Amino acid sequence: MLSACEKGDTEAWRTFLSHYTPMVSRLLEVYAPQLGEDARKSLWQEALQALVAEDYSHLRGFDHQAEREFLMDLKWFVLELAYRRHLGRDAEAPRSPDSVRSRLDGRPIAHQEIILLSLSGYSRAAIEKVLTAPGTLVATALAPVTGKESVAATTPAIEPLDWLKILPQVRAARKPECPPPRAFVRILDGQASWYDKTPAENHMAACLHCLETWATLREADFLRRDTIPLAGPEVEVYLSAVGLAAAPAARPWTARLFGR
Repeated sequence: MLSACEKGDTEAWRTFLSHYTPMVSRLLEVYAPQLGEDARKSLWQEALQALVAEDYSHLRGFDHQAEREFLMDLKWFVLELAYRRHLGRDAEAPRSPDSVRSRLDGRPIAHQEIILLSLSGYSRAAIEKVLTAPGTLVATALAPVTGKESVAATTPAIEPLDWLKILPQVRAARKPECPPPRAFVRILDGQASWYDKTPAENHMAACLHCLETWATLREADFLRRDTIPLAGPEVEVYLSAVGLAAAPAARPWTARLFGR
């Protein structure tokens, strides 16, 4: 589909917009709740225009190997655009990722990804759905820390806007030893041996960049299984954003591809 989109195929773009417009809208509702519905739609149109600019250079730079990796790239692109264009106008300096790391150190991976999604803006009920996790696990992970030093008492709350300020720093913090996203996909799919899985998980437990990648993969799976595609008339509205005029729908591009 992406290859067809990069050739300006109208039917491929209809499929793209039908599937990914509602996913992007859901991401913006979580990560940028300050934006109203009209602002989210306007931002998505801006993102589409940026994706097709300069002969689709941004879109061509996204992962084309599999949908989940593509969705990660699309998420990061749209959220960065949301912050730069609409939410990053205040003079306050971005908070250091260390303020997030202090909440995660010493926690199991399952607790870390729950905390990360909570800081990103997800409610407890939504986290249960994203991770298909029991409510008791989510509640335990988000419960105040007890002991000599309570993290909840010493670390300020991080709101979704703050997370958008932190995210670019997290994404830029990739180190040479960080596993590629495909390694985490293999773990998620149960295709990695313990020899590969254990070092990757040990690394992720101390690497915010890779933990965010892992959580985004889980999030992408949730969006794929839980998002209803956009209806036809609404899709047509966005075609002009990619430089295509709305026209009577032809056979789906997939049907033409396979000669059906």
